[in-house]
Amino acid sequence: MTFEVDGYRFGCLTCIEVQFPELWMGYERLGVDAILFSSYGIRSFFQIALRAHAGFNCLWISGATPAQTAHEGPAGIIGPDSKIISHCSVETNNQLAFATLNRNDPLFDEALHKAKPWRRLARQGDIYRNKRIES
Repeated sequence: MTFEVDGYRFGCLTCIEVQFPELWMGYERLGVDAILFSSYGIRSFFQIALRAHAGFNCLWISGATPAQTAHEGPAGIIGPDSKIISHCSVETNNQLAFATLNRNDPLFDEALHKAKPWRRLARQGDIYRNKRIES
């Protein structure tokens, strides 16, 4: 499932789906800019995996969790360069993390305009196949 808001395409994943890279790669192939991820607690393993998925697929990821599980890992937003750009505290009260999605932000130039197109090409495999050059 995907949907668009203000020219940005979003996908949704939840909890155990953090462990299936093919889902994240599938969303990248669909041209998704950001994934809304929710889980009952964002434990350290999930935090590491989310940052990896963001970086490997050059996507923004919003991680949402209930306040009562914030001590296991707070909600937050990861940039397409795999860096955390906003997060809530570990306190057990309701909070929101905010970030502006901007494809032209210089902080994300390498991830969005260099790495993402190159990875898409690399995943197709053509750059790894031997090609005979005719003279």
